[in-house]
Amino acid sequence: NVPELNSLIPFQKGCRHPFVDGIIDEDSGIAIELSEDLNFQYLHGSVVPYSCTDGFRMTTTVPGLANLECMNGIWSLGPPCIDLDECSEGLSGCDPLRSFCQNTRGSYECPCRDGYQYTTGKCRDINECLALPCHQLCQNNFGTYQCYCKENFVLQNDSYTCKPRYKACPELPELYNGTATCRDTIGGSVCDLECYEGYFFTVEDDPTPQICIDGTWSYQRLDMPFPTCEDLFAVSLDFLFSLETGEDCDIGSNYDVNIFGEISGLEESDAECVPF
Repeated sequence: NVPELNSLIPFQKGCRHPFVDGIIDEDSGIAIELSEDLNFQYLHGSVVPYSCTDGFRMTTTVPGLANLECMNGIWSLGPPCIDLDECSEGLSGCDPLRSFCQNTRGSYECPCRDGYQYTTGKCRDINECLALPCHQLCQNNFGTYQCYCKENFVLQNDSYTCKPRYKACPELPELYNGTATCRDTIGGSVCDLECYEGYFFTVEDDPTPQICIDGTWSYQRLDMPFPTCEDLFAVSLDFLFSLETGEDCDIGSNYDVNIFGEISGLEESDAECVPF
């Protein structure tokens, strides 16, 4: 007996639907035309061409390899489809000034940069000045804002606060026979004047603290000479002699003072007096 021809050919199994076997799924990036019937059986040797969906690309560009082939019950897959990085390859539609590109599997996103918000299909500038973020004046810029100040004011290091623009205080004249203790204030300085022991201010001097405002000291604003500290006896005698004569007198230095404080040699003719 001669066996039938079919009995001499080894049996070759067919393949189940690729979706059933998990060869292809919606996340594979593969575009392929298959039967909608998941129970459909593919014969051994069946070849189904495929391509990649948008956002994916093949790992090879050699033609003829993008096939799914049934081999004795097992699907043989050609080169896989991998994610296309539109950001690194410059294929995205993101506006680089207003947004940045963020790759996702099979696609990409364009999140807005700081200072922009997504409105009506694109990233638009936020006008931060509407929220009054500055101490005085605000200028809106693309993606940011800048604070600035009114005339005669200066923007501080915090880029927010405005303070008055003051002129620098000139150096205070030297106080002979005395000391000046100074401290800075807003927009100027204050100096407390004090004479050494045995010296004091003359009646013409203003012993109040010298205050500098916008670059001008008190004695300058009052159009007066800078205070001086004089010898105790000389000033006292000038003052006493003035009271006695009823005039403003300068007795000079033609007199002597002994160890007991007694004065001698003082003559009225030595005094230079002018009416008050």
